[in-house]
Amino acid sequence: MKLVKRLGILLLALLLIGSAALLGACSSGGGSDTGDDTQQGDNSDGDNTGGDGGNTDDDNTGGDDGGNTGNDNTGDEEEETPITLTLSVDEVELDVGESRTITATVTGTSREVHWYVSSGLYFDVEQDDTRCTVTGTSGGTATVTAYVSDVTASAEVTVIEMPITADYDLQADGDLSDWTAAGITKTISVTGQGSDDSHKSATFYGVLEKDGLYLAVEAYHDLYVNSYTDISQWWYNTQFEFFVGLTGHTQYFVYASEDSDTGYKLGMGSGNTDVFEATMVTTELNEEGQANYKTIVEVFVPINQLPAAQNATLRVGVAWKTPGDLLLGGEAGSAENEASEYWVPKGCYSSNTDKPYVTGDGIYLPDEYENA
Repeated sequence: MKLVKRLGILLLALLLIGSAALLGACSSGGGSDTGDDTQQGDNSDGDNTGGDGGNTDDDNTGGDDGGNTGNDNTGDEEEETPITLTLSVDEVELDVGESRTITATVTGTSREVHWYVSSGLYFDVEQDDTRCTVTGTSGGTATVTAYVSDVTASAEVTVIEMPITADYDLQADGDLSDWTAAGITKTISVTGQGSDDSHKSATFYGVLEKDGLYLAVEAYHDLYVNSYTDISQWWYNTQFEFFVGLTGHTQYFVYASEDSDTGYKLGMGSGNTDVFEATMVTTELNEEGQANYKTIVEVFVPINQLPAAQNATLRVGVAWKTPGDLLLGGEAGSAENEASEYWVPKGCYSSNTDKPYVTGDGIYLPDEYENA
């Protein structure tokens, strides 16, 4: 009986020892695995699986976490700055001869600004990148547009033309009394300055009225030539010549001609014409110390034959000539002491940009008109 009891106690002790050993082994194995799991957890913070910690902020997966996620390569590209273009004005009004500058403001590019005019020749344009200066030349409206790349901005430019309102009862008949009656006294002239030509002179008249251009010259001269009848030699005869328009002008002339019933002919350019009216009257003088001849020429050019006026004004060059009839004191002489057969008042010229101005009240030298 005692032996059985002892064996039972021994078996119980062995079971207790085995359980304790087994429990210790399990406890040791569990700690090792937990450590491994912990290590794996630590490593997961540094891997590329998009976890919550470690290097997740630096990964390239475009995850929701912080750090560099907003700067990754899968985000939106940076947008280009749009080009904007605006002008300092959108409407401009100016008189003929007046200038205004339009300024362009550009953002989003360093490209140069270019300009163009839609239509019309109402103003001159000078451009310098973002600045465009317009100068009125004749009445009308056109659009000035600035552009950079495919971006544009426009301004409407209107040039206000002064209307021609003068209205006179003049006749191109070789009699200047109607000019005096109309009160037109503003003339220009050239007079001989030497001891042997002080009796020579030419006085020029001009007025622009609603129906057209009236011109006249009263010349005192010593020579009179009318023998050259071929149109190609008209300038060898006594003549009144005038040029209408500042640039691209039209040349007109009235010249003495012995083969004409009237004693004179009319020309334009290189041929005879009837597009304007004229009368030439030459009187021989017989007074001591005076010129040998007095000639009056009156001209009328209809409004439809004229270029566009600017502020009711035209540029008209005038000259008197008889070959060999010299006069000292005109503009045509290249020196103060040089006489010329081409009589033009000092301070102007017939065929260049120094032409006189003809207005509704007379004819003016350039300096007289521009400094008035």
